[in-house]
Amino acid sequence: MKILFEIPQEITEITNKSDMLQELSSYVKSEFNGMLDDGDSTYVRDIEEGCYILGSEAPKKIHDIAKSWNANIRKEAFEAIEALLPFRNTLPIDTPATYRLKVAALALDNSFYPFADYLVIVANEFGHTQMQPVLPKQMEAFAIQTPERFCVVDVFPK
Repeated sequence: MKILFEIPQEITEITNKSDMLQELSSYVKSEFNGMLDDGDSTYVRDIEEGCYILGSEAPKKIHDIAKSWNANIRKEAFEAIEALLPFRNTLPIDTPATYRLKVAALALDNSFYPFADYLVIVANEFGHTQMQPVLPKQMEAFAIQTPERFCVVDVFPK
């Protein structure tokens, strides 16, 4: 799962990269695990150093990821639907293809799912942060204009 977020101000002020990655890891784990309030054992635990794309180090990558984020969600949905078209008269039940469609449909509906392919941490200065698959237009524009303020991390919920 790819998680895109604006790096919190207090973390951007950390100059030691190792310390910064540790704080980013704590932030992502706290936000993700906080969404799971039902006692589910699906948590983000360890995030390895190679899983991060920092906008300060790779602004073009962040720019490109942000620009294609929502298009990739749509593309995945179309591909999931197309995979089921051959079964039009006898749709399969409980298969990898139907699971893929479920994940894609939840993303299109902008619904949090702990095994999603895409999640965005949307900071809210007036309350709790939100995790959602769709990248809001304003945040997308901000990430494209100031990629150095953003991070993408690949995580593997367990």
